Amino acid sequence: MFIHLASLDSTNAEAKRRIARGEGAHADVILADEQKQGIGRKGGSWFSPIGNLYFSLIIEPRLHKKVWARYSLLSAVILSRVLGSIVEPERFSFKWPNDILIDGLKVSGILLESVYRGEQPFLIIGVGINILHHPDDSNFPSTSLAACGAPEILPDTLLQRFIAEFDVNWQTFQIEGFDSFYRRIEPYLYALNCMISLSLSEHQIIEGYCRGMNEDGHLVIEDKDGRLCSYASGEVLRVRPRS
Repeated sequence: MFIHLASLDSTNAEAKRRIARGEGAHADVILADEQKQGIGRKGGSWFSPIGNLYFSLIIEPRLHKKVWARYSLLSAVILSRVLGSIVEPERFSFKWPNDILIDGLKVSGILLESVYRGEQPFLIIGVGINILHHPDDSNFPSTSLAACGAPEILPDTLLQRFIAEFDVNWQTFQIEGFDSFYRRIEPYLYALNCMISLSLSEHQIIEGYCRGMNEDGHLVIEDKDGRLCSYASGEVLRVRPRS
């Protein structure tokens, strides 16, 4: 089902309400022209004026709960393909775990949330793409497709391209598994082989060299003693040049 509304608090919130009412189903898409209370990671706000793209896709996960983050990375691969048809692919990078960058600036974000209806789990993949507008005061520097010199494109057109790509890649994902997907996105990983600071919580920050991702989509960090550790969640705060 496709639901298009002029204004919402957030598309993820609307998806949760529909699931709770027994209306939400696998492959439902909720689109809003604007969000009054757009949500980013860790409950942060998402700048949501008219002119950008905001939507949520509901899916029924077929993987174990411990690897649900793979669905966010699958979405990142698809977003990279869609946006790479508009802006030169070499300008893209993927900021783990859920942001797409152009020229090192954030242009799109993914918010993955889970909710249950009885025993049935659902995942909500919320996507925001800055088409015409971007915030000037975000924690991480941002941009828009317009500011990057991309050709003019409507939100509906971008959404149609995403859904078409998702349909194809969803089938491939079921057949081939996650391996081919994380290998596609890893070469574009922001800060690959750079020294980074990774925030695991408000009071825990680690430093080390970013060495890529593993088959679960976890970030792999090499610490000062040369040990490789993987992390399922966190936020890259600072990056220092390759040494």
